Amino acid sequence: MEIDKSKKIFGSKRSNSSPSRSRSRERERDAGYRPDPNRFGGGGGGSGDLSPDRRNRRPSKKKRYHVEMPGLDGPMLTLREFMERQKETLSFQKAEEIYNEYKNAWEQKQNDIFFGEHKSEEWFKEKYDPVLAAKLGGERKQQSRTLAQRFMNLLESGYYDKLSLDLDPSIIEKREDGVLSGEEEEGAARIKKNQPFVELYLKEGIDVTKAPYYGFDPNSMTLFIRTIPKNISRWDLEAALAKVPGFVSLSLSEPLKTQDYIRFGWILFDSEDKCAKAQAILVNFTIKDFLFTIVRSKSSRRPLKVVPNVSRERNETDLVLSRRLIEVLDREKGITGNPILAMSAGASGVNITKILDLQILYLRRVHSFCFYSGAEYHDERLLSAKCGPIILRLKAGAELENEPLPDIPDWHARVTELIRKRIEESAGPPRDEESEAQATISTAFDEYLRIKVLEEDQGKWPCPFCDKYFSGEAFLLKHIRNKHEVDPKVQEIRRKVHDKLMRRNYAADKNRITHTPSASSKGMLPPRRRNSRPPYQNSSNQGNRSMIQKEYRDLDDPRRNVGGAKGGQSMIDYNLSLIHISEPTRQAEISYAVFCLKKKKITASKVILLFSSSGARD
Repeated sequence: MEIDKSKKIFGSKRSNSSPSRSRSRERERDAGYRPDPNRFGGGGGGSGDLSPDRRNRRPSKKKRYHVEMPGLDGPMLTLREFMERQKETLSFQKAEEIYNEYKNAWEQKQNDIFFGEHKSEEWFKEKYDPVLAAKLGGERKQQSRTLAQRFMNLLESGYYDKLSLDLDPSIIEKREDGVLSGEEEEGAARIKKNQPFVELYLKEGIDVTKAPYYGFDPNSMTLFIRTIPKNISRWDLEAALAKVPGFVSLSLSEPLKTQDYIRFGWILFDSEDKCAKAQAILVNFTIKDFLFTIVRSKSSRRPLKVVPNVSRERNETDLVLSRRLIEVLDREKGITGNPILAMSAGASGVNITKILDLQILYLRRVHSFCFYSGAEYHDERLLSAKCGPIILRLKAGAELENEPLPDIPDWHARVTELIRKRIEESAGPPRDEESEAQATISTAFDEYLRIKVLEEDQGKWPCPFCDKYFSGEAFLLKHIRNKHEVDPKVQEIRRKVHDKLMRRNYAADKNRITHTPSASSKGMLPPRRRNSRPPYQNSSNQGNRSMIQKEYRDLDDPRRNVGGAKGGQSMIDYNLSLIHISEPTRQAEISYAVFCLKKKKITASKVILLFSSSGARD
């Protein structure tokens, strides 16, 4: 049988022109259709209206990277350490993207660990417990109202008539060589980075806590508590100190991370006589079996912060801005009838500077806000520890013995931006924060029950804690709150909801305390302790991150040197054989050394070390 070669047989390439396709083209031509030569990226050649590029194009596959992700329980790796762990070559953009992902995951993990470790400590609950934080906020607002009333009484009595925050250059203390007392660097003033002021010392006998500066005195009528453990709250201390005659207030510092989160405390009394008597009474002061050490407060001499080159135009701008800030802060804390605002509205001429000084002092005394640095604290004592007893001004053009003070560019714009941001973030008029916190917890509790516990059964709602049924969800929630409040399961749910709200408050705090990277300054990891598991072990088995990580060792780390080693050489655990050293590169002047691992048990076949050609050793 002969085969007709003009016909296509099974397995041959299909013709591009089928009968159905030809008929459709004929109908298009009869209708006046003309194919566009630029269709699908250009015409001409190939099969019909498809260009060769489109016909031969294959679906592109996205490049997949095999990335070894370190564990999240140990110290955070630097970018260099992260790259040294990778067995595949990554582009810089891809490496930076993956490293940022690892960094965010590490920070989130450390926040979770820190929260679990400290959520039961008193200092942590005071900051992030929704009920206790609201209680503390209400007490601070009441204290601000009391301080405002005291400031108004002193103002009416004429106590602040001599107030002036303009510094006289003649009272600045200098040594014979022109350097400020207590400073070891050249120049007439010390400037700190990112701060809008210089630091100066005043002559002996100049007391900035009295007229005309009226700065804060941290030692007056004050006792100092050296150690407050983390299991004692401020309310425990206040309840015990309220029994001491003359007690006014208690101030606590932030927890000290380097000292197991202990706090310092300052006890203020209404007179020096009662302060001295209280020190004798509190010799054996004990709470929860902890014996406190209470001494007289003594602060060392510190330089005074001064804002240089302040012009009259800036004073006029600051007068309006500080007045606006006082209005906002007074409204937040429920302070009304402030006579300073009425004085500021009619200020003109020489009164501008005097009223500006009064407003700046009012912000410090009542609201613990430093106008010339933008710092805000909950207590003036903590503010003075940061910004000093007071910040003074030096007029534009003022000199220090014919030596001009340095000008700090844009300080006024930076501080103004901070204050305007604080005004925009105002919390509004005072509210019952404790009631709002309780309502928030109740709402979150109901939402948790609605999602996790409650179920509908044929139009009825069964109680998960008893055998009753209800016709609606609202009736069931009311029943649980009234009848099962003391049930252990309900209490466990409330505890979970409470922890969730605490965690949310902790995550929202921009200045929260957390674990920090503990790698050394040279980017090397601390040595592994004996008989301990590797610090970087990934327990996840998902995708390409399931590989168990090896411990990172920097073989050139000087901490690995042993005194008994010959010539002080490093102790190298690997049995290496040198294969090749490349020529130094032109730009970075670095060489690449390739070694072979002789041990068969080690999975890697080669190790590439990167070092400087100028520091290479034989």
